[in-house]
Amino acid sequence: MPLGLLTYAMVSLPVRILSEEGYPRYHRLSEQLERVTRDNAMLKRDIARLNREVDALRHDPDAIEQIARDDLGLIAKDEVLFEFEPE
Repeated sequence: MPLGLLTYAMVSLPVRILSEEGYPRYHRLSEQLERVTRDNAMLKRDIARLNREVDALRHDPDAIEQIARDDLGLIAKDEVLFEFEPE
């Protein structure tokens, strides 16, 4: 009986490791984990950047002015806007 069990283990273990559910699946899952970890780190950086922007917009008048000028095209009351036609 122990010899049969040992023989079965020696044959079935490599078959299970090399089957679709064995090492190839482990390799795919490892690659997927690396991708998800990279994506997660990138999203954390984006969240931190957006939190800094939100904080600046809540507390920094210069940041609000920058958005008003760049995105909305607004100017201050004492400024004059000159627009030139391209030649």
